[in-house]
Amino acid sequence: MSTARITSAQAPGLVSRPAALQYLLAAGAMGLDTARACQAADLAFDEVLDKSGGMLTGVQLALILQDLLLQSGDPLLGLKSGAFVQPGSYSALGYILMSCQTLGQAVHRISPYEKLVGDMGTTHLLTGMALQPLANRLPASETPLLGVEWRCSYTVPVLRQLMVDNVFASWTQYARWLANAATLMPQAVLLTRPKPDAGECLRYEEVFGKTLRFGAEIDCIVIRTSDLSRPLRQPDEGLLQTLERHAELQLKGLVSKSRGRSAIDSPQADGFVRLVEAAIADALALGSVDQTLIATQLGVTARTLQRRLSAEGARFSHCVERARITEACRLLEENSSESPMSVAEIAARLGYQEPRSLHRAFRRVKGMTPGAWREQNRHC
Repeated sequence: MSTARITSAQAPGLVSRPAALQYLLAAGAMGLDTARACQAADLAFDEVLDKSGGMLTGVQLALILQDLLLQSGDPLLGLKSGAFVQPGSYSALGYILMSCQTLGQAVHRISPYEKLVGDMGTTHLLTGMALQPLANRLPASETPLLGVEWRCSYTVPVLRQLMVDNVFASWTQYARWLANAATLMPQAVLLTRPKPDAGECLRYEEVFGKTLRFGAEIDCIVIRTSDLSRPLRQPDEGLLQTLERHAELQLKGLVSKSRGRSAIDSPQADGFVRLVEAAIADALALGSVDQTLIATQLGVTARTLQRRLSAEGARFSHCVERARITEACRLLEENSSESPMSVAEIAARLGYQEPRSLHRAFRRVKGMTPGAWREQNRHC
C-alpha cells in the first residue's frame, strides 16, 4: 500500500479518541511504531490518549490507519484490533451498553448513540422482509434472525475493509464479554470483501465461526433473536437513564459543532460566557451539569473552556450559578399562579442539595429571596 492523500470526502466527520486508541493499542502489541502513525496525522501519541482533548477528524484517523497498514503490511490488522476492545472504546455508548439488562436492549441502543463514537459508519437493524434478499447466503435457522448491518462512511477500499473487520470483531468480542458467554457466535457474518486465502479465512473463523460469507452485498452480522434475551453482566437501570441523559447532551453538542459554532472560535471573548451559560441551561433541562460534557457540547476541551472563562474573569461555578438562577426565575414566574412549584421543589430540580442553598445563591444574584421575587413578579 502506498501513501495517498486523503480528503474529508473520503473520511468524513469526527472520531472519538478512544476509538482511534483501540487501533493504536493493537498496533503497539504488534510492535508497530505508534508514534510514527500519529505523526502521519500531525498528532502526538499523548494527544490521542488525552480524553479531554475532544475528537479527531476522520482524515486524522484515516492517516493513522494508512500508516499502520504501511508499517505492518497486515491485511488482518482490523480483525486483530477487535481483541483490544474495552467499554471505553465506545465512549459513553460503551457504558450505556454495559448498563443494559439484555443483549437485545444493548443492540437497540447502538444506532441512536453510535455518533458519540464517531462518523465512521452507521448501523441498521434488518428483520423480516429486509433479510429476504440475503436468504440464499444465510444458514438455516429454526428461530427468527436479526441482521445488524454496518455501512462504512469511508470510501478508501483498504480502509473500509480494515474498519469493517474492526467493528465486527469488536462487536463480537464485546458482546461475549457483556453476556458472559465466551463461546457466543453469530448465526452468520456477511462481508463485502473478497474471500481471502485459506490461512486468513481461518483467522476470520476463529473470531466469527464458520458461517462466513465473503463477497456479500452488504456488511452484516446476523444473530438469532433467541440470543437477544441473554442477560448482561452489570445491568443498572438507574445508571442507564443517567448515562442516556448525558449521551443526549453530548449528541446535541456534536450536532451544534457539525453545524459550526463560529462564535466559539471568535476572538470576541465577551460572548463565550453567554455560550457556556446557555449550554448549562440545556444541561439543567436534562437533569445534570458536567463540565466536560459542556465543553464537548461547545466543541472545545475542558481545559480550553476553563482558559476561555478565566480570560473573561469568570469561573465555571459562577456560570452554573447564574444559569441556575435564570432557570429558577423562569420556574418561579411560570408557576406563580396555578399549582406553583415550591421553592424546595425548584431547588431539587436545579440540583441544589437543600432549599437554603438556592436561597443564598438567589439573594447573591437577585438581592432578594425566591419567595420575594415570585411575589414581586406575580402581577407583572
